[in-house]
Amino acid sequence: SAVCGSVATGSSAAWSANFRDLSGAVTRMATLAPGGRITEQVAAAILQLSASVQQVADNVKDSVSQSAQASVATERGSRDGQRTSEGMQRIQT
Repeated sequence: SAVCGSVATGSSAAWSANFRDLSGAVTRMATLAPGGRITEQVAAAILQLSASVQQVADNVKDSVSQSAQASVATERGSRDGQRTSEGMQRIQT
């Protein structure tokens, strides 16, 4: 048990997530692999696909974040412009 723990958490561990994630990854590979047999080629292809999907997810997240920031800035600018306009009207009257 101590050996398993050090293999799973040591600095040279190939898997940095938890065992539940590892189990899910292995199940996915077995499901997607032809005949349910996980080969090095299948594992490499699935890992490459996962990296691509993660990159797309990161890009979408960044895009949504930038959109939200732009929206907040536009709203803030609109309110500031309205306040300036109201202030100018008070000065003129």
